[in-house]
Amino acid sequence: MADEMRRHGGAARTHSRKGERIRDCMNKTVLTMSPAGTLLDACRLMRNSGFGCVLVIEQGKPVGMVTIAAAWARNGT
Repeated sequence: MADEMRRHGGAARTHSRKGERIRDCMNKTVLTMSPAGTLLDACRLMRNSGFGCVLVIEQGKPVGMVTIAAAWARNGT
């Protein structure tokens, strides 16, 4: 299971209870931006909110996700 989580970019938690459901630990607040937004705006949004990702929405549908790790890699930091 840990390998599966790493493949999808998640952090494996070895202390989670067996059978724990995603719905029991997920955050229902979702940050969204348009693809026309800037990477700097996305980084500011994540920093100010304490979240590590922003869902990219176009015409009401998700088209991608920006993570703080991807933003750092893109900026070479």
